[in-house]
Amino acid sequence: MFSAVGRVPGSWQFASGDQFFVGDFNGDGKDEVAVFNATNWSMPYLGLLADDGAEGLRLIGRFDGSLPGWQMAVGDRFYVADFNGDGNDDLFVFNGANWSIPYLGMLSSTGGGFEVAQRYDGTLAGWQMSSGDRYYVGDFNGDGKDDLFVFNGTDWSIPYLAMLRSDDAELAMATRYDSTLPRWQMTPGDRYYVGDFNGDGMDDLFVFNGTNWSTSYLGMLASNGTGLGATARYDGSVPGWQMRKNDLHWLGTFGGKAGLFVFNWQDWSTEYVGTIVSTGSALSASWQSDWVGEWNLGGVDRFLACDYEGIGGRPDLFVHNQNWFGLVRATPSISLDRLYYRWIHNYNYGRNW
Repeated sequence: MFSAVGRVPGSWQFASGDQFFVGDFNGDGKDEVAVFNATNWSMPYLGLLADDGAEGLRLIGRFDGSLPGWQMAVGDRFYVADFNGDGNDDLFVFNGANWSIPYLGMLSSTGGGFEVAQRYDGTLAGWQMSSGDRYYVGDFNGDGKDDLFVFNGTDWSIPYLAMLRSDDAELAMATRYDSTLPRWQMTPGDRYYVGDFNGDGMDDLFVFNGTNWSTSYLGMLASNGTGLGATARYDGSVPGWQMRKNDLHWLGTFGGKAGLFVFNWQDWSTEYVGTIVSTGSALSASWQSDWVGEWNLGGVDRFLACDYEGIGGRPDLFVHNQNWFGLVRATPSISLDRLYYRWIHNYNYGRNW
């Protein structure tokens, strides 16, 4: 067990504005941490933290203010992706807020830092960038290189969704959808989740909208490598789950196929957490209400999908609030595995209060 307080050797001073991004940036099979801070110091900083060989972290790379070809700013938004298929995770970075035009950068990992492989100024192939662009990483053609989905539902007279294929150090337009997807009318409130829900090796899309219609909708859109096709659409409910506008989702993997965790604390008299599992062509759900073991669900709870058991995929959840931290198993059913109050000890079993 390792605890870092205040400073990582190298040196990185932790601060409240730090944003952390986890990936295997040097291809050693262990995850490292990219950390970005643009708010607490006189200039933005980007750092790379790696294993120090003694169950701790050390800073192996830091950029102060800029990288060659990229001026960092507070509006930078980072996405972890291996866009060149070399086994090292890289970074996409988008800024649509701080300059007169939007920028998208492809930051290739060197193993000890990052370098700009490509930068797009204002436009990229077939796509006019705008401040409201929302990017999603996924390998939609199964070639081992992470691609990009990009959605904009606010800045134009109609919504747009594009599939941008990664070709090593550049992006190419695979297809663009204007206003509609197969069996889906796009609207500004659409929320997208990328994962391979049919197990064919190509990442697909879940899309949820609970705000723009009188009924909540959830769609399954399968990628064929160059475009999307409608697999299923659920209007109002998924078998086992009644959808509502305030449903919150996190992507998970169940039985080798992408599915969704879902939480709702606002639309019912009590709180519900559930799993929405894919068969490849359809969905089914299960849930727990109010309590998960000794965890009393509440609106202050925050969730993170993970795989803390190490059995493949992401079938588990971390849950936390101001005083409590819990480990929740999702299979074979939703159940509380560990519970910690205020302080996490290096315990293997049992409660600690």
